[in-house]
Amino acid sequence: MSTDNKDFREEKVQIGSRLQEERARLGYKSQAAIGEVMGLVSKTQGQYERGDTVPDAAYLSRLAEMGADILYIITGKRVSGTLSEDEHTLLQSYRAMDEQGQKASICLITGYHTAGSEGSTSVHIAGDTAQVISGGQVNQTGASISTGGRRRR
Repeated sequence: MSTDNKDFREEKVQIGSRLQEERARLGYKSQAAIGEVMGLVSKTQGQYERGDTVPDAAYLSRLAEMGADILYIITGKRVSGTLSEDEHTLLQSYRAMDEQGQKASICLITGYHTAGSEGSTSVHIAGDTAQVISGGQVNQTGASISTGGRRRR
């Protein structure tokens, strides 16, 4: 095997390794899981990740739509605009919603901001939609809720 062939093989293995890393970063725990979304059998995904074969442009394009850093997969260099894990989770959840859910999410996100200076514990939610906030245990010490009514003196 010539040096050029060894270099090419090593590059394919590195691409496969980075592909596997991006799959995990996107939240797909198995080759079968991402293969199903991509329309592949897990065997093909495994071949990509081992560096036996390289994915085609259509596969990489679809992967990019899912939030993968294609430049990183190919070159090993990260794009500064790559989504964080939280951003990717938010985007995936948004895409999985129906139209009504997407509209409600946009209302919540665009109408929500922290009031006051950095580190403020005040939260303001505005908009023409009803808000329901639920969650686990919340410490409400020092919390106040204003419903927009007039203040009493």
